[in-house]
Parts: sequence; structure tokens; C-alpha cells
Amino acid sequence: MFVFFQELERLEEQRVEVIRQHLHQYTTLRHETDMFNQSSVEAVDKVLRSINPTKDRETWVQEQKTGEIRPTDMKI
Repeated sequence: MFVFFQELERLEEQRVEVIRQHLHQYTTLRHETDMFNQSSVEAVDKVLRSINPTKDRETWVQEQKTGEIRPTDMKI
């Protein structure tokens, strides 16, 4: 009977170690993914913050020679 309990204890130790390894792998991959996503989002966010709709419209009108720059009603 004692051998049976030793075997159960050994199997439980192995189970806990496998779970620990999987959790470590998951957290490592999650961290790397988050870092990748954050760096991708930062570049997009930087471009979005640099957009000035009024200036872009003025530039478009001047480059395309589509007429006068008139104020637009931005209310929706």
C-alpha cells in the first residue's frame, strides 16, 4: 500500500510540473504577443494622432484644384 501512495505522490508531482511548464509557456507567449501587438498599435496610434482633418482637406483642395476651401458642417 505504501508503494501505491508513493506512486500517486510521484504522479501528482509530475502533473504539477507539467501544469507549471504549460503556464510558464502560456505567460511567455502572452507577454511576447502583447509586446508585438503593442508595438503595432503604437505605430498606428502615432499616425492617427498626426492626422489633421482640416489640414488634410486644405491640402487635397490645393493639390486637386477642386475649388475653394469652404467650412464644412461636422455635425452628424
